Amino acid sequence: MDAATFRQCLLDDGYTEQFERELASDTLLDEHRHAWDSRLYVLRGTLEFTQGGHTRLLQVGDWCEVARDALHTERYGPQGCRVLIGRRMPEAGQGLLHPLGSGLTAMLTPGVTLLVLMLAFGGLRTG
Repeated sequence: MDAATFRQCLLDDGYTEQFERELASDTLLDEHRHAWDSRLYVLRGTLEFTQGGHTRLLQVGDWCEVARDALHTERYGPQGCRVLIGRRMPEAGQGLLHPLGSGLTAMLTPGVTLLVLMLAFGGLRTG
């Protein structure tokens, strides 16, 4: 599949946020998760993707899908990597429960994430 077809598939499947990201060579992103579904398409370089104990080496033209809240790691190749990323945000009320520290937890959804974070960290001022 080429990048144009991948972009159209993203739209067809509800991945309304799309962007490209340049990633530094030999970088490891430790195990992490996201509050949204993601799809990644390799435009340049290589990406080693590990999820559920299985590792795949993605090269130009390869893509992968990461479900919301799925633990995974990413390692970028010796020449770095440029990827096209699509994000599909959760339906209202289906956000990821995320610890904020000090005993606070937020339901992260597109409409409330910023407000909750501002309130939790005292960033919202009135008057």
